[in-house]
Amino acid sequence: MDRRICGLQLYRAYAQEALELAEVAFKGFARKSASGDVIGIYWKMSTDLSRPLTFAMGLHDALDGFVTFREIQHVISKTNAKTSNDLTAAVKSIFEFMSQQRLEHKRFLGNRRPAL
Repeated sequence: MDRRICGLQLYRAYAQEALELAEVAFKGFARKSASGDVIGIYWKMSTDLSRPLTFAMGLHDALDGFVTFREIQHVISKTNAKTSNDLTAAVKSIFEFMSQQRLEHKRFLGNRRPAL
């Protein structure tokens, strides 16, 4: 069998596993209101995802989830992976949440302070 075909099949399998993991992570880490809207992302959850270990949220957790989910969608579409699962609702929810947040911060992240 051609190595490219084997590689593509393996890539599809990885993409499918990433999709399944993303769905479970979204269900576990997304903090939702009574109406089901995403109102936050838990920073740390118990191993079985049954309860948050802290109610804090990292500044870019939602952005990280959004980019990761979009990348998974891209790979799934490019590999023509057959899947009944879809991250569209999760991506939409995270995007709507992010559009209501301020993602910038004033904290310097480098080793030295920039010259003023």
